[in-house]
Amino acid sequence: ALNRQVQAYIPGVAPVEFEDGDEVELKVNKLISVHTQLPYKYYSKLPFCAPEKIVDKAENLGEILLGDRIENSNYELVARESTKCKVLCKTPPLTAAQLKDLSDLVA
Repeated sequence: ALNRQVQAYIPGVAPVEFEDGDEVELKVNKLISVHTQLPYKYYSKLPFCAPEKIVDKAENLGEILLGDRIENSNYELVARESTKCKVLCKTPPLTAAQLKDLSDLVA
C-alpha cells in the first residue's frame, strides 16, 4: 500500500506528528469579511454548534498580535480513522432575523 503525504508550511504553525488513533484537536478562528475591518468571534454571529464551554486557544504571541481568536470546537477527530457522518448538535430552525443576518454576512 502506498502512503501519500502532503506537507505545507503555514506561518506560525509548528508541525505536529500524530500516531494512529491520536486525538486531533480542531480549533476555530475569527470570521472575517470584505465588508468590515472588524472580525467576528467564530460563535458570535453564525449558528455554529458551540461547545458547552468556549476556551481561548491562542498558542503564541504572534496569534495574539495578529488578532486571531482561536477557540476550541465540538469536532472529534482521530488520526487515520475514518468517520461517517455524525450529528454534531441539533439547533432549532433559524428565525427570519437570523436568516437576514446570515445573508448579510455572506453577501
